Amino acid sequence: MHFWDYRHYLLELVKVELTQNYKKSFLGVIWLIILPLMQSLVWIFLEKTHLLNPGILRVNYIAFVIIGTMSWQLYNYSFDQMGNSISSSVRALMQGYIPMILIVISRFSLIFVRFVLSFIVNVIIIYFFLDIKLHVFSFLISIIPLMIFCLSIGMIVSMIEVVSEDLFILGKEFNKILMFLTPIIYSPKVESSFLEYIISMNPLTYFISVPRSFLLGEEQTLIDNYYKYCFITAIFFILSLILYTKKARVVVEKLVE
Repeated sequence: MHFWDYRHYLLELVKVELTQNYKKSFLGVIWLIILPLMQSLVWIFLEKTHLLNPGILRVNYIAFVIIGTMSWQLYNYSFDQMGNSISSSVRALMQGYIPMILIVISRFSLIFVRFVLSFIVNVIIIYFFLDIKLHVFSFLISIIPLMIFCLSIGMIVSMIEVVSEDLFILGKEFNKILMFLTPIIYSPKVESSFLEYIISMNPLTYFISVPRSFLLGEEQTLIDNYYKYCFITAIFFILSLILYTKKARVVVEKLVE
């Protein structure tokens, strides 16, 4: 059967995941809007009250941080939520034959919806509170490689987590360090040459900085490396997809045994 034949099952998986995450909450899925709203308003408050004074910058610092944080969360949520997608769905997988990739896609669909809602909220906040002209279309196009990168990471990590949960936990802890090695709240250009080298080797540097620069209408300085990592990510995605489709079910069957 073709993948399209399972579209209804995919929608059902997304619905189950969504309701399960918020079934004990009175506000339910409204939290998907409230959380990014609260996070962004905190930064706005810090600027308006002058509690945060980063100095003179080429772009508005609050918009810079809000967009960078939003993009980082896309990666971080993908790692956390997709990382255990297989182990948490073993029972459903063993009850009948369904494409393994459906499990990951259902999780990523929720992450994508969360990102879209967060993006809409933040665009509205930046427009009304900071009065900045945003180039939305350029951002939406340039953020696609980050989504592909996140999906690839999700497939690989979900297989690793089934084999060794310790490695999955270690990866989550490493992401806490990686967050400070990614230019989310600061520029890719830093005074430390060693730190700048590490930042330059981090693909998230380009997948976050370039779309953010497009959105804010800032001059592009990292575009060449961005295209290079886009090419590498395309290869990584193909290899991840091949490995996942061929080996994920084998991993599940061994886990059950």
